[in-house]
Amino acid sequence: MPSDESSLPPAKSPRLQRVQVTSLVLLVLIGAINYIDRATLAIANPLIREELGLPLSSFLSACTPAQLPAGPTMHCSGPRHSESPAPQLLYST
Repeated sequence: MPSDESSLPPAKSPRLQRVQVTSLVLLVLIGAINYIDRATLAIANPLIREELGLPLSSFLSACTPAQLPAGPTMHCSGPRHSESPAPQLLYST
C-alpha cells in the first residue's frame, strides 16, 4: 500500500505549536491554582465563619461587584483585550 501524502494533515507551524503548548500550560496552571484556592477556602471556612461571623457565601460575595463589569468590558474591547493578563492581574489583586 503506497503512502498517500495527501491524506496526512498539514504540518503545524512552530508559532502555532508554541501557542498551543503555552495555552495548555496556562490552563493546567489555572486549574491547579483554582483547585488549591478551593481546598484552602474549604479548610478555612470554619475559621472565616468564626472570625468574621459571616458564612462563606457572604465572604465570597465581595468578589461579585468586581465581576459585574466583565460583560460590558468584553463587549466593548473584545475578548482578546479583556482576557489579556493585565485585566486578570487587576481582578485578582
